[in-house]
Amino acid sequence: MNYTFQFGILWDYGPYLAWGLWHAWWVSFPSIIQTTLLGLVLVACYAVDRKTWADAGLAHWLPLRWRLTVVATLSCVFGAAGT
Repeated sequence: MNYTFQFGILWDYGPYLAWGLWHAWWVSFPSIIQTTLLGLVLVACYAVDRKTWADAGLAHWLPLRWRLTVVATLSCVFGAAGT
């Protein structure tokens, strides 16, 4: 690995620095925003899975995936309501 000085640190450790900053940024949010965003991300992931899992031959898992998404999203909503 022969990098120049100015880009060497970011090239080697950039992903790790970004991952650490992401956690610091996420923890700084109030818990009501965290749980609400997490619930929205869960629903968005399910929407993507509905489109992609059928093509991959995993459509028979979608009812279970839906139930788990509903339970996890409701947990986030009730957690946000309780804070």
